[in-house]
Amino acid sequence: MKNQTKSLFNGIALFLIVILLFILFNFLLSQIKINSPENQLTFKVALLLTIFFGGFGGILQTLKNLFEDTEKIIFENFNSILVGFLSGVGGAFAVNYLFIIISKIEYTNDLKNIMSLIGLNTIAGFLGYRALSGMAGKIEREFQEVKRDAAKVNKETKELISLNNALSDAALALEENMPADLQDAIDGLLPFQKKFPADRKTAILLGRLYKRVNNHEKAIEILSLFIDDKKETKTVDDDYADVLYNRACYNILLFSKLRKEGEIKRSEFIKKEGISDLEKSVNLRPLNKKDAEIDKDFDNIRDNDDFKRIVG
Repeated sequence: MKNQTKSLFNGIALFLIVILLFILFNFLLSQIKINSPENQLTFKVALLLTIFFGGFGGILQTLKNLFEDTEKIIFENFNSILVGFLSGVGGAFAVNYLFIIISKIEYTNDLKNIMSLIGLNTIAGFLGYRALSGMAGKIEREFQEVKRDAAKVNKETKELISLNNALSDAALALEENMPADLQDAIDGLLPFQKKFPADRKTAILLGRLYKRVNNHEKAIEILSLFIDDKKETKTVDDDYADVLYNRACYNILLFSKLRKEGEIKRSEFIKKEGISDLEKSVNLRPLNKKDAEIDKDFDNIRDNDDFKRIVG
C-alpha cells in the first residue's frame, strides 16, 4: 500500500512536470521562425534552445534516478530536480561552447539544424548531469577522506601531547624520588607503552621507574617489548643498542638480588642474559663500552671474565 501511494504521487508529479515542459516548449516554438528570410537563429532563441533542452536532459536523468529508487517521492525531491535542471543546462552550455570552438555547429533556422540542436542539447544535458554528479561524488569522497585523515592526525597529535606530558611527569618523579609519584608516573606511561612500543623514551623511562621501585623483572619485561618490536621490524639502530644496554643493567641487578635470596641457579641464567645483552649493545654501539666501565649497575660482575673481555 505504501509503494502504491508513492507511485501515485510520482505519477501526479510526472504529469505536472510534463504539462510544465509542454507549456515551455510551446513558448519556445513561438520564438522560432523556421526557414525565415533571416536564416540565422537569434541569440535569444539559441539561448532558449540551450537552456530548455539542456535542462530537459538533466531533468530526465534526475527522474530516472528517482524512479529507480522506489523509496523516493518526486514531490519531496524538487531540490534534486532543480539540481538536475541546472546541471543539464551547464552541460549543454559546455557542449555548445566546445562545438563553437571547433566550428562544428551552425545556428541556422532550418528544421534540420534546429532538430540537431534539440538533440544535441538534450543529450548534453543528460550526460552533463551524470558527469557533474560523478564529479561531485568524487569530490565528496575526497573531502571525506581528507576529513578522516585530518581527524586521524588530530587524534595522533593529541596522543603525542599527552605522551610528552606523561614523559615530563616521569622525569620529574625520578628526580624527586617520591614512591607515590613514581607509581603515578608508571601508571601514566603504561598506556602509551602499549600504543608506542617502539618509542625509546617511553621504554627507557618506564624501565628506570620500575628500577627505582625495585621491580627489576618488570623493567626487563618493558624493555623486552621494545626490543622485540625492533626485531620484528628489523630495525637495528642506536636506540636498539641503548635499550639492550639498559636491559643488561637490570638483568645484572636482578642477578644480584636473586643471588642474595639464594636462587643461585636462576641468578646464573639471568647473569648470562645480562652479559649477552651488554655484548650485543657494545658491538652495535662501541660508545656503550665506556659507560659500562663506570656504571655501578655492573659492580657485582666486574671480576667476571666475559665482562672484562667486553669492556677491556
